[in-house]
Amino acid sequence: MKKQFPLEQTEELDAVVSCFGEEFVSVDWSGDELKGVISVVLEPRLQPVVISATDGKDYRQFETKQLSPVDLHFRLPVVYPAEQAMIDVDCMWMPTSMRNTMVKRLGDVVHENVGSAVLFLCCEDVKKFVDGTEITELRLEGNHFARKNKMRPMEVLDVVRRECEKAELLEFEGHCHDCDVCFENKLGRECVRFSPCGHTFCRECVTAYFNERLTAQEISPLTCLSDGCESSVPQKLIIELLGQEEFDRYERILLSRVLDTMDDLAVCPRITCQKPAARSQASF
Repeated sequence: MKKQFPLEQTEELDAVVSCFGEEFVSVDWSGDELKGVISVVLEPRLQPVVISATDGKDYRQFETKQLSPVDLHFRLPVVYPAEQAMIDVDCMWMPTSMRNTMVKRLGDVVHENVGSAVLFLCCEDVKKFVDGTEITELRLEGNHFARKNKMRPMEVLDVVRRECEKAELLEFEGHCHDCDVCFENKLGRECVRFSPCGHTFCRECVTAYFNERLTAQEISPLTCLSDGCESSVPQKLIIELLGQEEFDRYERILLSRVLDTMDDLAVCPRITCQKPAARSQASF
């Protein structure tokens, strides 16, 4: 059961949840003061950002246009907004110097707006600051997040990559896209975007195309629908669109096509087997 908190505070938090969504706002109602985290979703970058990590001789990197959210931590004193809120930020990809600058900016926002609700103002300032900062490369070793969580650089890189990919998917699913086959405009969650080409088609058209290829048994490895594009199709997507049974049939047809080109292999004639085996020299 929630404790009773000042109406002004609960109304502000209700508005924050309504605006950003429950999945991006976490509130702890159990203490004497309200506290929580708002995940501030960022706009896609105009140019790709190279994110890298070095650990000894090991170096890895990836590129993204969609950085993962910045977590805005808040604590509201009992008499807030008459007394200023406590604000902090946590971000896995952010350099320590950039984080320090952001914390100072947010402190100024809070100080200048004592007596007023500040959570929306702080979220907007986070977006404004990140959007206005030129970011071409981010090196993860030794940043605040890595030190705080005692993580090695490659561990941080894996987490950052995963969270950036998740943020990119949310951005894609939340906007409408034109299908290059049926030319209808559909929400991203109803579409498929191939990688790395970025070509986008609705799920209905992609499913129909894959089924047509399977029915005709015109099987080579499935690729993007765009003419001349050779972006491959992940196994997970084929199963998602066609089902496991049709995927297994696709795999069998592919294998059969490969075996047909290999003179030193034969398929067992038993219907219950059909597995490939090497021909013995005596059979030639």
